[in-house]
Amino acid sequence: MKKKHPIVMLPTEKTGTIQRNKSDKLWISKVSTGKSSTILERPVVIGGTYDSAQHLYILSDEEIKEGDYFYSTSLREKEIIQCREICFLTFGMVRPKVIATTDKSLTKLFGAKADYDVIELPQIPESFLPIFLEAYNSGNPMTEVELEYDNISIFPEAKGNVILPKEVKLKTTELNEVIISLPEPSKEDLKKYYTPDISEFHVGFEYDYNGKCVFKRDMSISFMDYLISNSNIRVKYLDKEDIESLGFELDANSPLNIPVFRKGNIAIVIIDGDYTKLLISNSDNGSVLFNGMAMNKSELKKILKQIGV
Repeated sequence: MKKKHPIVMLPTEKTGTIQRNKSDKLWISKVSTGKSSTILERPVVIGGTYDSAQHLYILSDEEIKEGDYFYSTSLREKEIIQCREICFLTFGMVRPKVIATTDKSLTKLFGAKADYDVIELPQIPESFLPIFLEAYNSGNPMTEVELEYDNISIFPEAKGNVILPKEVKLKTTELNEVIISLPEPSKEDLKKYYTPDISEFHVGFEYDYNGKCVFKRDMSISFMDYLISNSNIRVKYLDKEDIESLGFELDANSPLNIPVFRKGNIAIVIIDGDYTKLLISNSDNGSVLFNGMAMNKSELKKILKQIGV
């Protein structure tokens, strides 16, 4: 099953993967790749030195017990507080409980006091961070996420005349990370888009990352590689709209199954109805300038520049 939960971001004096600059833009200062970590060469979002490190917290209306952390907004400022015995007297039980975070320092004791274990709170997966950052930087910050849960008991258990309800438990991975449910791409999107290879990226390369984006000189290629590895970036296959946006017009006299686009004396012929298979020729002398594939608009622009169009 799945449940929706609020998610909040708070500044921290601790080490944090997320940084917020003075222009209120977020960037990732450290990403994991396999067993190692890579520090990004430059912030993905340019606009000033970072103001502070940030951490994310996923909240729940579950009962707060001693040792749990909760989100407080009633004192000096918004903050995360660990519940001790005194917190029951001071705050009561009506505070959102922290059930997952990016802060690995949040731990609590588990077991008897004489033989307890120190356990970390479930973590928010690193692969989710770029999605959160992009939403925040685009002016549409995420305020809730949907988490996956496990059913502890498949069927209700009878105990005397009392029927015990099913219990649910927050689902986590072997790395103690929560599983955030994100919308699956539609079948139509799968036909229109593909996951690019990092070798395709160059200045001016167009891609989709929660909206249309263009790779710029001051962006980090290692960050792009990280996004690709987590399936957060896609590229649209070349289509009719792309070709027309480059100044070409569909020849009304061309066969329906063999579209021809013209711009001056240059003709682009679509082979087998597949817009990624092109034949580009000079209409004046009939010479073939290009015969091959162009997966996307950026690649076609590069080809046209190479052949002098």
